[in-house]
Amino acid sequence: DTLSRGGLKAGNDPERDMFIANNRREVTAVFEITTDSLITNMQSAAARLLLTNCELPKEPRPILVVPDAVDEGLERKLKKLGIDILPYEWKHDQAVFPQLSTLIS
Repeated sequence: DTLSRGGLKAGNDPERDMFIANNRREVTAVFEITTDSLITNMQSAAARLLLTNCELPKEPRPILVVPDAVDEGLERKLKKLGIDILPYEWKHDQAVFPQLSTLIS
């Protein structure tokens, strides 16, 4: 709902867990999703965000999707790299992203 109201569409491909494209089909945000908060997994996800999207025509907003709060030190490093953090939670067997609209508006 948040996406369609903004004229955006979500998709995925072999290199990206998810991306958002605008009505001109330009990728504006890319997401890498982690299912746990192990630091090595989050570091790997951050590296994938940077490496798989560096050759897109317009640099999209990289967003790391995490199930829990991120360690302050890692969060500081991610912000320095321009990577946003999007926490999610589970409600009735469905992932919910309370902060999504603030990141894609």
